[in-house]
Amino acid sequence: MSPSSVPLPLSFNYAKALGYNSTPAAIVFAIFYVPLVSFFAWKSLKHPTYFHLILVIFCTIRLIAFIIRAILSGNESAGESLGLLITDEVLFGVGFAGLLYSSYTLILDRYSLHSKSMPRTSSSRISQLLLNRSIFRVALVTGVGLGIAASTRTSNASHGTDGTTRSLHEASTLILLILTTFLAILALLLLRQQMRDPPLAHHSYEPTGPNSGAANSPNMTLESNNYTQVGIPFGQSYGAQILCLVSFLLLVREAFNTGTVQDSKRGNEEQLWYPFVALPEVLAVVLFMIPGLVPMKTELPR
Repeated sequence: MSPSSVPLPLSFNYAKALGYNSTPAAIVFAIFYVPLVSFFAWKSLKHPTYFHLILVIFCTIRLIAFIIRAILSGNESAGESLGLLITDEVLFGVGFAGLLYSSYTLILDRYSLHSKSMPRTSSSRISQLLLNRSIFRVALVTGVGLGIAASTRTSNASHGTDGTTRSLHEASTLILLILTTFLAILALLLLRQQMRDPPLAHHSYEPTGPNSGAANSPNMTLESNNYTQVGIPFGQSYGAQILCLVSFLLLVREAFNTGTVQDSKRGNEEQLWYPFVALPEVLAVVLFMIPGLVPMKTELPR
C-alpha cells in the first residue's frame, strides 16, 4: 500500500483519500493483536528463542499500526497529517519484514531437526541461494528500504507522484514477492524432506497394563503392549504442512500487493485490503501458536 499516487495539497485528508474509512475494523484487528503480543512475550520468557522475540516485535508493531490506522480513519484532523500516515505505512512495511524473516528462519531451523537435512554443499545453486541467510537478509532489508524511501518521499509535494517514487514502491513490492515465493519453495522442500526423513522426536512412553508399577524394569520393552506412546505435539508432527500454509498466506498477501501496485486506489480499498493483506498476516501468526512447531534451542544442533 502506498500513498504515492495521492495528490498532496496544503490541506487534505490523506487517510480518506487512501481508503482509511473503517475505524471499527482497525480497532478489531488492534484488539486481536493484544493477546498475540501477550502470548509470544510469555513464550519468549518461558522458551527464549530468536523466533519468539521477532514475533513479539511484529505483533507489537502491528498493534501500534492498527491503533494509528483507527485514529487516522476516525479523526478528521489526524487524517490530514501526512506524517502520521507515513508512519503507519512504514510500520506496516517494517512489520511484514519481521514476519517474513521469522518464517524463513523457522523453516531453516526445522530442517535441522532431520537426521539428514538438506546438504549445505549441494550442487544446486538454487538450494544454496535459498538456504543463505545473509543473502535473504540483504534482499529483505533492500526491499523494505525501498518501500520506506517511497513512503517518505511523499512528504515532499514535488515527489509525491513522480516516477521515482512509483519505481521505488514497485521495486520494493517485487523484491518482497520474490522473497515470499522463495519462502513457499523452501516450505515445499521441507515438506518433501519431512516425508523422506521424519524429524527426530523425543518419544515418551507410559505404562498402561497390569505391570505399570514396573515402569523402570529393564525387562520391559517399548514394543510391549503394556506401553503406550504419548504426547508428540501436533506442530512437531505436521510442522512442514503448517509452514506450507503459512507461506501460502503470505504469498496471497504479496500477490495482492503486486497485482495492485500500479492501482493504489484498488489496493487500498478496505473490502480488499483487510481480507488479502491484514487477515493472512494474523492467520499466519495464529498458526505459529501451534504447540511443537517452534523448536527450543536445546533441540537444535549446535
